Amino acid sequence: MPELPFEILLSLRIWGIPEPLAIYLIWAIPISLTTVIVYWWDKRQATKENSRVKETTLHGLALLGGWPGTIFAQRKFRHKTRKVTFQIMTWSIVLAHIGFWVIWFTWVHDRI
Repeated sequence: MPELPFEILLSLRIWGIPEPLAIYLIWAIPISLTTVIVYWWDKRQATKENSRVKETTLHGLALLGGWPGTIFAQRKFRHKTRKVTFQIMTWSIVLAHIGFWVIWFTWVHDRI
C-alpha cells in the first residue's frame, strides 16, 4: 500500500502534470473530500439545531488544501453562503491558493 501515492504521482507525471502540482493533487483531493463531508455534517447539525462545527475548522480545512471541496460543498448544501464574513475569509483562502500556483508556475518553476 505505501506505493500507492508514488504510483499516483507517476501516473499524473505521465499525463504531463508537473510534479509539484501532482503532489498537491495527491493531497488536495482527499482533503477536499473530507471537507465536503464536514460541511455536510455541519449542515445536518444546523438543520437539527445540534452542536456545530467551528468556522475555524471549516476555514482550516480550506487552508490545508480543501478549498475545492469548500466551494463545492457550499454550493451543493447551500451552507455558509449568506454569511459575508465567512465568504470573505473563504474567498481569501481560495485566492491565496490560486495566487500561490500562479506565482509558482510563472516565476519559481522556471528557475528550478
